[in-house]
Amino acid sequence: MGFDEVVKRAPVAWTDPRLRALHDAVVVSLPYPDEIKSATAAAGIGPGDLPWGLTGRQIWYAAFNVAAQRLVLPALVDQATRPTGARAALATRRAPAVQRSEAPRRRRLRHSHP
Repeated sequence: MGFDEVVKRAPVAWTDPRLRALHDAVVVSLPYPDEIKSATAAAGIGPGDLPWGLTGRQIWYAAFNVAAQRLVLPALVDQATRPTGARAALATRRAPAVQRSEAPRRRRLRHSHP
């Protein structure tokens, strides 16, 4: 079964390691309730459909299950993995910082070889 088929089926195929890895990535990427609300709302899941008093991991677990039942899990994954707002700005700022941090290391390596 291809990954697209795994994401499009209901109930969620939690036994598939690719789906669990995707869930883990989304949890790390958007751990806060306001971020989760934005992504789930954009996918068509209302705030009343999720248990907000839990951890981000638990909320995402519920969100994946609700999205799969409504056949909108691909849309939820798209929203959760799309770099927008602060995440896009952070990604843009992070790239040059990584390049700068690698530059001194390259110089050290050049000088360490006679």
